[in-house]
Amino acid sequence: MKIFVENVRSFVKPQEVELRPLNLLVGENSSGKTTFLAVTSCVLQKRFPWRVKFHDPPYFLGEFDTIVSASGTHARSFSIGCSVDNFEVDRLDVVFKDDFLRPKPAEFHWYAHGRQYRVLLPADKKRGFVELNGRQGSRQQLCTLKRKDTGGFEGGDWLRDFSHGDKSEYLLKDVLRGEDFPARTQAISVGPIRSRPRRIYGDEESAEVAEHDDTPFVLAHFLLAKASPRDAEELGKWIRRFGKEAALFADVDVVGFRRARGGPFELQIAVPGGRRNVVDVGYGVSQVLGVIVKSVMGYEHHRVMLIQQPEVHLHPRAQSALGTFFSEVAAKGKRTFLVETHSDYLVDRVRQEIARGTIEAKDVQILYFDKPKAETTIHTITLDRYGNVENPPRSYRSFFLQEETNLLTRTGD
Repeated sequence: MKIFVENVRSFVKPQEVELRPLNLLVGENSSGKTTFLAVTSCVLQKRFPWRVKFHDPPYFLGEFDTIVSASGTHARSFSIGCSVDNFEVDRLDVVFKDDFLRPKPAEFHWYAHGRQYRVLLPADKKRGFVELNGRQGSRQQLCTLKRKDTGGFEGGDWLRDFSHGDKSEYLLKDVLRGEDFPARTQAISVGPIRSRPRRIYGDEESAEVAEHDDTPFVLAHFLLAKASPRDAEELGKWIRRFGKEAALFADVDVVGFRRARGGPFELQIAVPGGRRNVVDVGYGVSQVLGVIVKSVMGYEHHRVMLIQQPEVHLHPRAQSALGTFFSEVAAKGKRTFLVETHSDYLVDRVRQEIARGTIEAKDVQILYFDKPKAETTIHTITLDRYGNVENPPRSYRSFFLQEETNLLTRTGD
């Protein structure tokens, strides 16, 4: 899968990133990491490209003027896009323009099987068109487009005819009719600010918790209600595995206060000395549980996990354990991780897992967001089979190297 972005905030120039099973997003604050996650979330929405929500939690890109890059003169448009692998679409870029501060699709660039379609959408009462661009610079107009009152567009025979064309062309016609993309990879986001733990869940006060983080209720669904024994067993295995590696806990259990399903319950954490309520153990336990649970649930479906700072409130040993966890889950397939992190311990553990053979080097990359001034460049950094970083830009880790130099050369003066 590929993600494309241009003229969005600090991504002034076109950026193209081909994702791998495990992608580690690193860089300084305000360098564009969260914006890239938000763009990825947008292009994987079922509503894309017609009804994109640019402020789905935990992201808030805002209105048109807060999304578009202001480089030199105020920009008039921005583009985001992706590949649609299961429909043989190499690339779909959607150009958004300002519609009373609301980003509105104005133009498509559709690449498939060596062909490039340019779709200019009708504005107001004007007509649009679908154009096929040839390799020699030739252009062939396939049909004109007129906006329908019921949504979508109507055009000539090309838009109506299903007797010719491949799978990607059929999809383009469906999209122009105003239909959503068919079922694709689902994106699940885990934000850096997760809800604080509660002593009892299932009461009125904990209703707001479910709106921000449903992890306790997911655990209750599988571990207490036994909705799916197989899923419960798989979930428990991963929780215990991470807890042991991180030295945080031995197990997690859900204890209900009455037999009726949906009643109040508590989370009990098995630690040395016995079981404790989740409120009575380290804060990091409640924060990391959401990362673990959402990463492994529904494993039969392929999902893209967009995770911000999973290391929040965790000791370095637990941060390292996250590196092992992500490596193990990504290596099994059906997960694509985009992990925004400031943790060297997490990154270094992933490098160690490559050397151990837990995950192959070709399935991991570091995405370094470099923003020396106002514009961000995404550098794709690969690793060899020993986990060594290959061909990083000079600015990569320059601050850390300078800090180490200062420490080694310090004097008592």
